Amino acid sequence: MATLVGMLAALTLAYVSSEPCLLERPFELTTQGICATDHAAKPWPLISGYSGSGRDQYMEPPGTNHYRLLAHLAQGMATACGARAPHICDVGTNHGDSVRAWISGSSSALVSTFDLNDAPQQIANLQRKRRGPAATQTPEGVREFFGSNVRFFRGNLLEDAGMFGACNASTLMLLDTLHEPDKQPFEVAFLEKLHGAGYKGLVLLDDTRLNREMKKFWAVG
Repeated sequence: MATLVGMLAALTLAYVSSEPCLLERPFELTTQGICATDHAAKPWPLISGYSGSGRDQYMEPPGTNHYRLLAHLAQGMATACGARAPHICDVGTNHGDSVRAWISGSSSALVSTFDLNDAPQQIANLQRKRRGPAATQTPEGVREFFGSNVRFFRGNLLEDAGMFGACNASTLMLLDTLHEPDKQPFEVAFLEKLHGAGYKGLVLLDDTRLNREMKKFWAVG
């Protein structure tokens, strides 16, 4: 993430989106601002799926992991949106760590998070296995913990028009899914569909250099 943070050091986003958020002025991202964003200020008792080795990736600093950047973006979007809440599309829920970053950065953000699996059940199973909070060891408890601003969806965004429409109307999006564009080209097809639909928001792409397939995919671009 060090390269990404460096690229964003002096980036100004002049951004206009459809409902629910219309930005009328740009906001600036700086390395200092990203580092200063306290994405872990709120006590967070859920056990992360990435904490098994004794370290919580969510707590790692900028340049090592990207969660503080996500929180900073959510915070900046919320400020720039003013009275209208930013709508964030989180593609690839997994253990919920990116959702955690979005709502840490902005309590007003509306987050729609998508996965092929039943994410609340998956998160609840993890909490039971690793002795997380008892209240989050059921899917219902997980949904209540994340709050009413977070909506969990299960399904394929390429096949479900309603779910795709929710993403296409978002202010900000994170694409963090299979990372196998050769074997299972979801990333390719989804980005092509967004382009065809005239998406106007900001798209973040995770793990662009994770493996050979991802490096090849971005080298072509």
